[in-house]
Amino acid sequence: MIENAIAILHFFLRVCQDCEIIDRGLLHLITLNPLQMKKAFKLFFVCILCLLLAAILGISYIVIFLPNVGSPETLTIQATPERIERGRYLANSVTVCMDCHSTRDWNQFSGPLVEGTLGKGGEIFDQRYGFPGSFHARNITPAGIGDWTDGELLRA
Repeated sequence: MIENAIAILHFFLRVCQDCEIIDRGLLHLITLNPLQMKKAFKLFFVCILCLLLAAILGISYIVIFLPNVGSPETLTIQATPERIERGRYLANSVTVCMDCHSTRDWNQFSGPLVEGTLGKGGEIFDQRYGFPGSFHARNITPAGIGDWTDGELLRA
């Protein structure tokens, strides 16, 4: 804590080159003339205004440019055998959800899906696959998203 205060004082001293330092162990006293104090306060308020401006710009970016998805719709969809079969077709063939949200056996040619792991997630996509970070595929089985409403599923 004292080291931080000393570092701040030395920063202000670099700004006010004519300042005198009296060194008494850990205690550093600064004597500034009125013109130097005016410069130091001006610098302090400019720094505070810059921080305030950065905060306002950050909040404005979040409010203006990021999407407002709103609340999910309140709806209920009946789980008929035809809809379940269509969902199976879409998840396995069209949107290929199961390729990423299932475990794959990379020891075999083309890394086929491991039986019994459909939708359980856990596959990791990181720098090995060209991602800038690390992405973990989530569990999309009823154990993972079973408490989601139909409106939340539609919105996702």
